Amino acid sequence: MGMSSVGVAKDVVTTMRESGRPELHVSPEIESSVVERLSELLELKALNILETKAEELKSEYEHTFCDCRIFTDLRPVFGGNPQESPSAMLLVHMLRMGYHDSNENRHKEFHIALDSSDLFALKEAIERAETKAKSLKASLEAAGIKSLDLT
Repeated sequence: MGMSSVGVAKDVVTTMRESGRPELHVSPEIESSVVERLSELLELKALNILETKAEELKSEYEHTFCDCRIFTDLRPVFGGNPQESPSAMLLVHMLRMGYHDSNENRHKEFHIALDSSDLFALKEAIERAETKAKSLKASLEAAGIKSLDLT
């Protein structure tokens, strides 16, 4: 569970006090008042604190999806004599996945060769993830909790 606005406000006041900067020092007499007012400020929906925190959490992932594309190729399969026409053709799907690497702060990509059964397995995995997301979102909505996407 996340930290409450009162907890965040107390941390801010403590950090201000421990900074050693006189202009940030909060005297013990007014500390509770400052914490209360700061807590109320943090709870204002107009500040979008929740969305800001969500954006911060999103950036904690090492790799985040950027884009993808599937290229479908035919690869010739030659018999013993490469001067003769190919005896078969191999159908290959190349999945190019683009992602952002937060450690290197740049876009990267990788390629994976897939066959038709791999495409089917990938499609089933995506459909299952979509079903789970729909179920979880409905449960969160029923509990009054906002659901946010990674991007």
